[in-house]
Amino acid sequence: MARGKSMTHFCSHCERVAKMEFVGTVENQPEKAWFRCTRCRHAVLLDLGEIKRKEEASKKKLDR
Repeated sequence: MARGKSMTHFCSHCERVAKMEFVGTVENQPEKAWFRCTRCRHAVLLDLGEIKRKEEASKKKLDR
């Protein structure tokens, strides 16, 4: 799975949508990775698979 070195995500520590820089992955769980907020420098563990599913679900158009 290709991913960039940074992404925009909501930081729960500074309560803003901020740029998050990639820090590293978890050894036994390739879907999870550590990211650090560029504003407050708070590190958070994100589930990349869940983020991808949410993005795909938001792209779907609702039919009336």
